[in-house]
Amino acid sequence: MSFNGVDGKPYTNTDADWTWLQSDAAKAARWLGYLPFEQIVDQRNSEPRVLLHEDVAPTPYISVAFDVTIPDADQLLPKVWAYRFKGTQPYRIALIGEKSSLEDVLAPIATRYGADLYLPTGEPSDTMLYRMARTGAEDGRPMVVLYFSDCDPAGWQMPISVARKLQAFQVLEFPDLEFEVRRVALAPAQVREYGLPSAFGCPRSM
Repeated sequence: MSFNGVDGKPYTNTDADWTWLQSDAAKAARWLGYLPFEQIVDQRNSEPRVLLHEDVAPTPYISVAFDVTIPDADQLLPKVWAYRFKGTQPYRIALIGEKSSLEDVLAPIATRYGADLYLPTGEPSDTMLYRMARTGAEDGRPMVVLYFSDCDPAGWQMPISVARKLQAFQVLEFPDLEFEVRRVALAPAQVREYGLPSAFGCPRSM
């Protein structure tokens, strides 16, 4: 069995052909709608840490204050309670960390505020971002993505790439998705404030 590339030449199973097939061709096929995003298993790195927050639905119940003694009339009136009730967060919050080592810091914050947590190794894959877009669209609330990455050229670009890909998913599949992406750390102002080394060419030039 043999296959031909788009130029009509045989697929020769060389490193160049393999790289083209698994990167350029596969990525283009997904974004052009020929291949579902969830059909390719994300194994670029070890399984990324993803913690999705699910609110617990409140459980209503009715009770009456009734003792052995004869109660007053107002004590016989039923009282309505809601167990595990808490206020609703108006936004679907998603935290993205550039490194899995951020879990010790970000996981408690995600738990406290009912946020989703994504910890890829490097830039998030298209599969992970498709999952994020679908989760945000199904939730219905506006989604706010807070990004934690290094203040270097790669880390600076990551929130931009994520925002553009979420925008593409919004156009392609999830028209009701509302979102915004915010760079939280590290930012140039934080580098200057804490005297951190710069990765943009000259030390502390930001």
